[in-house]
Amino acid sequence: MSSKFQPVLIIGGSGVVGSQAARIIRRLHPELPIAIGGRDLGKAEAVAREVGGAIGVSVDLGRADLGLGDDSKARYRSVDGVELDAVAYSPFDVMALSARTNAGNIRLDLAYSESASRRRGEPFSTEILIDIAGRGKDGQPLSQRHEIVHPEGQAQLTALGIALAVERMLGLAGGKAPAPGLYLPEVLIEPAYYVERMKEFGAAFAERPRTAEAA
Repeated sequence: MSSKFQPVLIIGGSGVVGSQAARIIRRLHPELPIAIGGRDLGKAEAVAREVGGAIGVSVDLGRADLGLGDDSKARYRSVDGVELDAVAYSPFDVMALSARTNAGNIRLDLAYSESASRRRGEPFSTEILIDIAGRGKDGQPLSQRHEIVHPEGQAQLTALGIALAVERMLGLAGGKAPAPGLYLPEVLIEPAYYVERMKEFGAAFAERPRTAEAA
């Protein structure tokens, strides 16, 4: 397979999220060369054969535990109204949202439990709830609650994010390839395009009134 690109190395590509990311990249760009990296070369090569047009490579993924910071307790209300225990979580998203929105207060809570779809007797899913309160760009009071549900879990959404970042960095979507460097996804990927792709890959979006607890 001839390509103007060197193989895109997906570190952890033989795992659940990495392998899904590789499949999505292959679906979006059938001719792009891919290198599947993992601790176990045999597993990496197996995923590479499944994906097609890919190679498996051995990568040392060992590193110190970075930790999750202060485990502040919280309560999370699921899309079906069930309340769950949650803890504060501080990935790069908190910093990125602050820089992008100029919001005075941003909090991200993580709840790991049975999902609403499981409680309905359906397969597992992942839920992302976004509560917004304050003033909009027009200066008027704003109170919104957005729900995003994906029926295949968080791994599928994470894998999609990896794939979209790869295609943007290579200039395969969204304009010319950016200069080499370290970027956060929201700096490069237009939100409308990201949402469009999320829907294409199975995510459902809904807007609901905010509850008194969220307010």
